[in-house]
Amino acid sequence: LVKKAKKKFEEKLAKNIKQDSKSFFAYIREKKVIKDTVGPLKDEHGNVVTTDLETAELLNEYFASVFTLEKKGQLPEMQNVYRGEKDGELLCINISEVIVREKLSNLKPGKAPGPDKMYTTMLKETNSSQCSK
Repeated sequence: LVKKAKKKFEEKLAKNIKQDSKSFFAYIREKKVIKDTVGPLKDEHGNVVTTDLETAELLNEYFASVFTLEKKGQLPEMQNVYRGEKDGELLCINISEVIVREKLSNLKPGKAPGPDKMYTTMLKETNSSQCSK
């Protein structure tokens, strides 16, 4: 009985993956039994590092040594990449209300919000008010 219910649930998840991919991947993530860990590491004396704090400090020392700290005055000058005619540069972008409405209506529900903290569901539902002038 439990095996049948589990199989039915998994089939339903697979069937609805286009509409609700979030639930599918949450289920897959839940079934993952491998834990991501770092280690064991050895310090500069060959001793095995055992605690999380020692591991963090060792990794911090390594990454600090391989990345350089550039001074602001020594940054290279940016070169102009555009090699065409001056009148061919992109100076103006025209975005129509129709294009914005179309893009908003094609958003997939259940996706994580972007840096603006706006959820796709909210954007889709307020599509008409967002596109008004």
